Amino acid sequence: MKPKDSRILRRRKRKLARRLACLRAARKQARKQWAEGLKPGVWRPLARPAQRPAGPRRKRPENVKEQIVVAREYEKVRLPGEEVAEFAYPPAKCGRACRVIARRKNLSVAKGERRLFDEIRYFFYLERGAAALRHQPHRPDHGADGPLRQ
Repeated sequence: MKPKDSRILRRRKRKLARRLACLRAARKQARKQWAEGLKPGVWRPLARPAQRPAGPRRKRPENVKEQIVVAREYEKVRLPGEEVAEFAYPPAKCGRACRVIARRKNLSVAKGERRLFDEIRYFFYLERGAAALRHQPHRPDHGADGPLRQ
């Protein structure tokens, strides 16, 4: 391959990457508008299952890490709660509706002991097929944020 050809390919890849970034941003805004447009009664608290079986717990050591974060005034993001909602979404080029599960995380950002602001982040899960609209609500794993992150 000639050097000129490789420059052309690199230029095309950069243009394509910019276009894809614009498309992703537009889709992200559209999904966020769906979630913000839902009625307040649709959202319900997400109850997480217990991580370990109930029983006698060991005596935990003092949390030194938390003290360092506060003393050095690092930013700390906490998750006070999350809510989940679901709705049907018919894609533009598909005859069947999909089930969309939206998870809204209410985050609290603090620096040292001062609370700076609250932030809301959305995560979306798509399930395709007619059966997807009928079965139980989706329960995401602790570590899974799904294929469509917001």
